[in-house]
Amino acid sequence: MTSRLDMARLASARLGGGVALGAAVGLDVWATAALAGAMGTSNDLFPRWYGARAWLLDGLDPYSAVVSEGIRHSMGGAPGESLGAFVFGFVYPGYVALLLAPLALLPFPWAAALWLLMAQAATGAGAWLGWRAAGTERRSARVTSETPPNPGQGRDRARATPGLLVAFLFPASLLNLTFGQFAALVFLCLAGAWYLLVRPATLPGDRPVWDGRAGVLLALALVKPSVALLPVSALLLWAARQRRYRVVTACLLTWGVMVGLSLLALPGWPESFWRSTADYARVARATSAAALAADLLAGPPGLAGGFPVPALTVAVAAAAAAATAAGWRASSRRAGDALSAGVLLGAWLVPPLYEWNSVLLLVPLLTWLRRQPAGTPAAAEVDPWPAGVAAKTAALALASALTLPLIARWPSESRALWPSVVLLGWGAQGALASRGTRKVTRRSETSPSSAT
Repeated sequence: MTSRLDMARLASARLGGGVALGAAVGLDVWATAALAGAMGTSNDLFPRWYGARAWLLDGLDPYSAVVSEGIRHSMGGAPGESLGAFVFGFVYPGYVALLLAPLALLPFPWAAALWLLMAQAATGAGAWLGWRAAGTERRSARVTSETPPNPGQGRDRARATPGLLVAFLFPASLLNLTFGQFAALVFLCLAGAWYLLVRPATLPGDRPVWDGRAGVLLALALVKPSVALLPVSALLLWAARQRRYRVVTACLLTWGVMVGLSLLALPGWPESFWRSTADYARVARATSAAALAADLLAGPPGLAGGFPVPALTVAVAAAAAAATAAGWRASSRRAGDALSAGVLLGAWLVPPLYEWNSVLLLVPLLTWLRRQPAGTPAAAEVDPWPAGVAAKTAALALASALTLPLIARWPSESRALWPSVVLLGWGAQGALASRGTRKVTRRSETSPSSAT
């Protein structure tokens, strides 16, 4: 009788949970559709949707002057005006038109609502995959160093709730949704590749079985080359150093297929893409975090005292690259460390840096969130709520809440804020890791067992 009652209660709880989940999803869809309607054409998707649609339905070149003028007319602005951040024509690689074909065939209100839902899903899925990847790396390192390897033993079981909270409260995630940007999809592809690269092998011999799929995701991340180029390159270099050449081969083959198909559909698009990108960089004055920091230092009452901005930009970029390299050398040099270094280098060295592009900084943040202090017991690695995660989650949530008003008030000046915070944290994390390693080494050298 008791078992039947318990089963009934369990079924009722599951039904209630399903109804609540369905209601939450329905509310989110309704709110997203309302947001898409309120945004109208003032988002990053519209020029890409318009260009791809003009190509598919009218046979027009998405880079042509006719299409660019149609975009400006529909959006009600021109470069340099209030909507100048968006009114620049297609300005994406030609293969993006192929990838956007399903959305381009839909009316724009429908396409925009689906796009914003995809951005939300990409942020959540990317955070879940990054959380799992970071935890798997930690667990695998512990297992490899303390016990004989066992297939599946490195799998992470900690709940991903802290990672999801951090991701959805992060200012860049909110701004990515507000402006309908591509950065969340890039984040999903990079996090997915990272997860596949560290996922425990299930075949005899511990041979990696997910490398080909990881390479495909890295190629898809290049839908926004300025944001993804250095992170993708960092992971490819890491894979090559690990002699996991299938990752590199799959990435190059997938990217080659995308470029080849797009050249068949849009011959000569690379030249048009480069020309439109150069025009965009000139009019929008696209800058990296290093250039933004240099402008702040050089301007009154800056600390540089009239030092030439180009030279100061080079100095800041060199300092950021050196700090990133130092953090990499002090890290465990796993896939997540390589990806984090690539994300930081991309933010500091490659323009343009916008507020929403910083969503990729969730990679090093998730790595830090899962990091355990030196000497943490092995049992803590499989704890559903790892030690210290709650405090770190609260700290990141508070930092997001404090910086969001600053970003909203001074969007241009604050673009380098989170790259600076994460770079400082990356360097401090590396220094602490090196210090912890030295302490462990000294203890092992002075222990009685080593003396005997």
